Amino acid sequence: MNHIILKTKKVREQSGRSMIEMLGVLAIVGVLSVGAIYLYNVAMQKHKTNLLLDRIQNIVVKAHEVYAGDYTDLDTNNNKHPFTKQDLTNPFGQKIRVRKGNKGSDYFVIHVFELPVESCIQVLQTSWMNGSGTVGVHDRVTGNSKDYSFPFTPDTAVSLCESGGAQLDLTFNWK
Repeated sequence: MNHIILKTKKVREQSGRSMIEMLGVLAIVGVLSVGAIYLYNVAMQKHKTNLLLDRIQNIVVKAHEVYAGDYTDLDTNNNKHPFTKQDLTNPFGQKIRVRKGNKGSDYFVIHVFELPVESCIQVLQTSWMNGSGTVGVHDRVTGNSKDYSFPFTPDTAVSLCESGGAQLDLTFNWK
């Protein structure tokens, strides 16, 4: 009979994970998940910004090839343009509009709508303008708008984009 009681005690003495240990593991997993989600969002923002830069470059190249300096007929509101639907879609979900300049047909304008501040900074800091042209920065919230000439220093790009608000429209003028 003593033999049976000893076996029962051994079964009762087996231990598993306590509730506190499980909560500790869940807390660690939660912190790691938050960090991973943040890094994923940063990577996606950079990816979308790089896509936008590629699309703007493609638009510039196609406009120069097709129109050869006379942009009289260039307007993406009509269907007579060399750009694909993908060319005219901002990776952040908004449209890109291309048209001839207001003050003549020797330059064209690219409008990029509702750009996040971080992407605005990266776009303005790129050197693909070759030092020529201007850009207009428009704050959708306050309605403030101003034109600036290229090239931008990093400090100037940061101050322009951060002072403009959360959603910015950029207007590029190319010759």
